[in-house]
Amino acid sequence: MEDELGELIHLADPPGTTGHVVSLRVLELPAPGRDCLDCEFVVETETVKGSFPVCHDR
Repeated sequence: MEDELGELIHLADPPGTTGHVVSLRVLELPAPGRDCLDCEFVVETETVKGSFPVCHDR
């Protein structure tokens, strides 16, 4: 699903450096009549990878 919906924000270190990444991925498009875009923040480092779901009102 990630490839279909994409990322709203993608911040990454240049290739060959630490490889830290922060992104905001769209998880689900709003249902008809719903004004909320389901997303998740994703943080990746050399040792840690985590995500946090969020809902963004449009």
